[in-house]
Amino acid sequence: MGALTRPLLDAGARVLAVELDRGLAEALNSWPEAQTERLKVMNQDILTTNLSSLGVGPFTVAGNIPYNLSTPILFWFLNQIPEAKGGVFTLQKEMAQSLLAKPGDRRYGRLSVAMSLWAEIRLVLNLKATAFQPVPKVESAAVSLVPKTPPPVSLANLGRFTAKAFHARRKTLANNLIAGYGPEKAQATLKHFQVDPKIRTEKLPPDLLAQMAKYLEEE
Repeated sequence: MGALTRPLLDAGARVLAVELDRGLAEALNSWPEAQTERLKVMNQDILTTNLSSLGVGPFTVAGNIPYNLSTPILFWFLNQIPEAKGGVFTLQKEMAQSLLAKPGDRRYGRLSVAMSLWAEIRLVLNLKATAFQPVPKVESAAVSLVPKTPPPVSLANLGRFTAKAFHARRKTLANNLIAGYGPEKAQATLKHFQVDPKIRTEKLPPDLLAQMAKYLEEE
């Protein structure tokens, strides 16, 4: 109902609101700002929206995003870089903690790796469930994402690599790579990067995993 749109407009921002729900989109279109250049409402799915093709220049993305779509929307955001100069998202607290997780943390995984390689991540604030209506069963957190120079590997290739490297978290990196690429490639990769075959993937830093992804996925 405009809980983000109204404060953004009041702060002087020009807002492009992407709203999937037709009724909510129509409600926003009835606002006075929608009759000017201040507010443009697009009744469509954000996941199929390429903001960089709209010619709006560098933009900041903000959203209280559906928690069941957090991962695809965050990856959608990464694909908007370099046009997007930043993003602020409200997420389920557990998801926010995964984004901020470091190697060795049980919450560290594929999403942690990709997001930390493409953006500087900062916790903005924690939100109690009572901050929302209706009140959800989980707590939330807002995070800020500022794009940074990406690693020398494509997001798609990194995704394929980490899907294999993190496939069985209780197994060693060597076993996961053997299952994903075969013993010859797995052993050659571990030797090339001087990685202990007994180590588990969640112990390795994002930049090393990016280098391994490039080595295996782009050779």
